[in-house]
Amino acid sequence: MNTSLRLLIVEDSEDDAFLLIRHLKQGGYDLTYRRVETAGEMSAALDEQQWDVVISDYVMPHFSGLSALKVMQEKGIDLPFIVVSGKIGEHIAVEAMKAGAHDYVLKDNLARLIPAIRREIQEAKDRQERRRVQDALKESERRLAEIINFLPDATFAIDENGIIIAWNRATEKMTGYKAEEMLGKGNCEHSIPFYGERRPALVNMVMKPIEEVRKMYDNLVVEGHTMMSEAYIPIPRGQSGYMWFKATPLYDMQGNVVGAIESVRDVTDRKMAEEHKREFYRRTILAATDGKLLITEKNEIERVAGNPIAVFEVRSGEDVGTTRNAITGIIQSSGLEESRVHDFSVAVGEALTNAFKHAGGGIASIHTLPKAIMVVVSDKGPGIEAMTIPKVALERGYTTAGTLGMGYKIIISVADRVHLTTGSAGTTVGIEMALEPSPEDMFRIARGTGWTE
Repeated sequence: MNTSLRLLIVEDSEDDAFLLIRHLKQGGYDLTYRRVETAGEMSAALDEQQWDVVISDYVMPHFSGLSALKVMQEKGIDLPFIVVSGKIGEHIAVEAMKAGAHDYVLKDNLARLIPAIRREIQEAKDRQERRRVQDALKESERRLAEIINFLPDATFAIDENGIIIAWNRATEKMTGYKAEEMLGKGNCEHSIPFYGERRPALVNMVMKPIEEVRKMYDNLVVEGHTMMSEAYIPIPRGQSGYMWFKATPLYDMQGNVVGAIESVRDVTDRKMAEEHKREFYRRTILAATDGKLLITEKNEIERVAGNPIAVFEVRSGEDVGTTRNAITGIIQSSGLEESRVHDFSVAVGEALTNAFKHAGGGIASIHTLPKAIMVVVSDKGPGIEAMTIPKVALERGYTTAGTLGMGYKIIISVADRVHLTTGSAGTTVGIEMALEPSPEDMFRIARGTGWTE
């Protein structure tokens, strides 16, 4: 079955055109063709009908192959343009190809013509498909940018190559960088307005292994492929503060990842309110426990404790007992009086039990302070519920037996001071006992419980 071919021939010689047509018909083509030999005729032919391929002589009395190519290009038409000429040297062929011709064939060697036509028609289809995909992508990016512009949160997007494709008005306001400064840029340019330097942001990390992301974001929250985090950001041109980040992949209609989008929200006011609330609880709890329970941060506990003299890993119920006994032996050698060694051992045992019961284990370390000894127990469990600590400290008769066991009530009762930090990343408790109790400690001991219930 013959293949249909719509052929526009640019040729001044009817005889040469006839030979060309005969060769293509013999090669299996069912032709619809038209011969032109001037710019005007070619322009009209291009306007009046769609063509599959243009075959042009190079030298003609009133026209030329390069001129014919220019007429087609000026109309924005992308068709295979093949030069077929009887007189063409290598330098002329190179000139034609540089101008945009797709191939050239000598009239006395037409054997190359049909393969050239097939190849160039397929490549023209491929170019058309690539343009269609690119146009669809640009339209999708345009619609995405329009939608993003109306979002209240600062929001930007990158494509799969890291090029910025959207930068909304809220992001302009937050960072001081206009969209026209940012769109089309890559190489982590989107990080400069936020961090003052090029660095991977959460939007770059959404498809990377979680372990790699956690190295950069301590408080990372992951829901499927969506990642969220909070951090303090010193925005160079904008208002610095605590920011909440949320990043998720962008997908095309076929479900392929084509980029990622990130939203940034200023949560400074919320963080400050939380901090004021924490400080209120911290001061209230400290006062209610006669200065015994100090709500703090993990790095502050580590700073106070200093380097450990021994470290123990708790992975089983048996480890709880052996670790408590080993720590008790070290405490006994510190010079602490026997009754206080017992109290300290009880507090340490409760902390170790809590770590194993609620987090499956943890790390215990013992530290010597200038006038005290401290044991630090850390775990990576779910943490203590936010309102449990105030209730432990403030409500008479409140018990954590149903959730945490009696441990924290006992620890606070028998230790001289308890340093505590807790949250979704885990709990760290530092149990401190003075080598020689202060007059205030002696007074609390004399009262029996050591703190108000």
